[in-house]
Amino acid sequence: MSEGLGPLFRGELLAFLDPLKEAASDPRLLADWLTPLGHTPALLGEPGLIAAIGKAGDLINAIEKINPDDLESPVALAGFLQTARGLQDVVLAIRQFGSDPARSQVAATLAEDI
Repeated sequence: MSEGLGPLFRGELLAFLDPLKEAASDPRLLADWLTPLGHTPALLGEPGLIAAIGKAGDLINAIEKINPDDLESPVALAGFLQTARGLQDVVLAIRQFGSDPARSQVAATLAEDI
């Protein structure tokens, strides 16, 4: 595997997103992850949170499909960076979930905590 900036950034982004990948695949792991951050398990059944975590899972799957060795090409690196911008969508979805007045008392800081 290459040691250039693209493969390094891909690896770091996947490491950063790893807790979300595990949480997207197993509700128990999501609970184990959110509880120490101060969020109650009551959030776990919320469709908005499940959708937001699902976006993270989709992003991770897309990034994992990118061959790190291909990222030496400027065109491939630009495509990867475009894909990585999907992280903004994940953060926005979590922020929107937390800012809903119905749950703002318990989830207002969820995006920042994650």
